[in-house]
Amino acid sequence: MHIKIQNKILSRWFIYGAIFCLFLSYASRVYSQESSQAIRIKFFSSPNCRHCIKIKKDFLPEIEKRYKNLIEIEYLDTQKEEDFKQLLSLVKDPKEARIPAVLIGEKLLIGSEQIQEQLPELIDFCLNGRSGDSPRGQIDIKKHFSSIGLWMIMGAGFIDGFNPCAFGVIIFFVSFLTLCGYKKETSIYIGIFYILAVYITYLLLGLGLFKFLYLLENFHLFMKIFYFLLAGLCFFLGVLSLLDYFRLKGIDSQNFNVRISPNLEKFVSKFSACSIKAHNLIRKYFQPQESLNIFGKIKLMLVALFVGFCVSILECACTGQVYLPTISLCLKIPSLRVRSFLYLLLYNAMFIFPLLLVFIFALKGASSEKFSNFIQRHNKLIRLLLAALFIFLGFMIIIF
Repeated sequence: MHIKIQNKILSRWFIYGAIFCLFLSYASRVYSQESSQAIRIKFFSSPNCRHCIKIKKDFLPEIEKRYKNLIEIEYLDTQKEEDFKQLLSLVKDPKEARIPAVLIGEKLLIGSEQIQEQLPELIDFCLNGRSGDSPRGQIDIKKHFSSIGLWMIMGAGFIDGFNPCAFGVIIFFVSFLTLCGYKKETSIYIGIFYILAVYITYLLLGLGLFKFLYLLENFHLFMKIFYFLLAGLCFFLGVLSLLDYFRLKGIDSQNFNVRISPNLEKFVSKFSACSIKAHNLIRKYFQPQESLNIFGKIKLMLVALFVGFCVSILECACTGQVYLPTISLCLKIPSLRVRSFLYLLLYNAMFIFPLLLVFIFALKGASSEKFSNFIQRHNKLIRLLLAALFIFLGFMIIIF
């Protein structure tokens, strides 16, 4: 009797176990079906692209939270050769291979605005149709490189050369040296060495010499620090120019017996001393041309080289995201090596062309007699315009 009861209990547990196993099998099958039906999304980015980082940290987590296991996002780094080739295989025109980019189904979204505006709508569309598989194209790099013409390289270099950060630095160099009393010859040396540093650095970047820097985990942090320091310098110079404007306005008001408001008068008296101290400090450590020897010139030139190198290293992460990697990729192919190197030289020459134009106009304006007379006649207006320019540059550097 006891043995029958024991067998009955064992058979009952065996049935329970079989039912439980069937339940697990069904659940896993349902889960696998849901996983296989998940919409596959590919996100192409660079770890040093500010727009890419913003999309990756702020926008995509919200998308993943909203759709949960209905989507699968694959993160691809265009600094890796295979991932970059995959992006190139998805575009017909090389000019379209820009980041950030998102591939969903057969639709490629390029740029942060397009991604934010269209991605949720495309996910909903794909979920209704369950067409979430992305094509996996293969690229013939030689064929792709042959589609990049001479004018395309020149145009890409020229457009990428419009860099507010690089422009701001060279304008600052020219105006600073002119206001400190340096001769035109010194400004020419400084500008040439700065532009030369930009050209050589971009050439070496194209050859892959500094690629290891962009692979550093905290490189983007250095970029942010640099941008904020440069923006802070612009704001500082803008405030100084604004204080000069109020100081000159206060002097003119006294000369013409025009009464200014007590608050403005208090502001001028409080901060004009700060402006004078700052100007005296600058004149103390940066002597005019008459007392500048050969070692002083070399020191300024080395500063220009160093600043040009730093600006180029940090700015290259946001410029030339397509053509420089493409040329670098082709440099590894023996049959394309000579042509790729010539394209790299041409790209960099066109890249510094806008910078060279800005330097020439800034130098011509700062050193012309008419410009000097205009400054003397409209000193207050110039200070106010300089304040607006520096503050505008500061905001541009932070935003872009």
